[in-house]
Amino acid sequence: MDILSQSPAKLILSGEHAVVYGSPALAVAVNRYAKCRCNEAESYQIKLTDLAITCSYSEPELTGSYQEICQRLEQFEAGKLPISDLVQSPTDIIVYTIGLLNDLSGSQTALQIEISSTIPISCGLGSSAAIGLAALKSISSIRNLDITNEQLFELSLKIEKLTHGNPSGVDSYLCTYGGAVRFQRPMDSVEQSIGIQNFTLVNTGKPESSTADSVENCRKFADTGIWDSFTDLTERFIAKLNGGSSLDDCLDEIKENHQLLIDIEVVPQKVQDFISDISFAGNAAKICGAGSLTGDAAGMVLIAGNQYALFDSASEYGYEILQVNTDNEGTVRCE
Repeated sequence: MDILSQSPAKLILSGEHAVVYGSPALAVAVNRYAKCRCNEAESYQIKLTDLAITCSYSEPELTGSYQEICQRLEQFEAGKLPISDLVQSPTDIIVYTIGLLNDLSGSQTALQIEISSTIPISCGLGSSAAIGLAALKSISSIRNLDITNEQLFELSLKIEKLTHGNPSGVDSYLCTYGGAVRFQRPMDSVEQSIGIQNFTLVNTGKPESSTADSVENCRKFADTGIWDSFTDLTERFIAKLNGGSSLDDCLDEIKENHQLLIDIEVVPQKVQDFISDISFAGNAAKICGAGSLTGDAAGMVLIAGNQYALFDSASEYGYEILQVNTDNEGTVRCE
């Protein structure tokens, strides 16, 4: 039996970093996908197509690797291991996913797993959550586990600890359920069906610092009141969209969000310069992920407004333009 599943990317339109501290975020799933093809095999094989990596494991080897990952997580949660040491191989996320589902099913039947993705890695689009969820869906299906979306979400949060340490849950939620939502912890504060569909993004490249590093650096702003500013902004942004406004009607909110992100030190100077340049042409822009503490790149930038000069500016800075739409399905089995 051959099973294919997919999970979408996600964007945070407002509330980056603040969502970790209990503020709301405006977030949307978009039509870039991680896919997982899975079938039973004689031995475990994990193929990461986009990275040209293939690893094979006997059952004892895979179990041993899973147990080592679990031990590292325990050490991290006890404060004895830095987050940078949690993932030691590109296949660790898949090994950990297999182990979690083997524990649930009691099955040790070997699997051949192939991962492919159209989601840029480490650019604010939730690639690790999408990859983990696509694998969860395919492996649980082949293991005959009747797993609900709520269970998929909870399992995804466990997997996301490997890459983010203390995930807010927004990536896992959007990649699981799809749509556009007001997201806030606890989960009963999530509100569905915010009316936004089409987006223009500019990919400034992979950030030099990790999401975990950016999140850790933001802890120093915990007592400054800036998260309240993010909350007020996000609520106004959502209210305008729910009132029928388009993103192009929300230029002031996008510009305000951009300034707040500069204030918490996650927008590199080169990206600030790019946003300043296109703002003179009647646009507004902001990063859509964790950003970066160092370097020149910050992942995805959301663009709104008069975009006639955007292509020239993006080309001048060496940036790629992407057009994306809302995904309303979330993680699904394709075959």
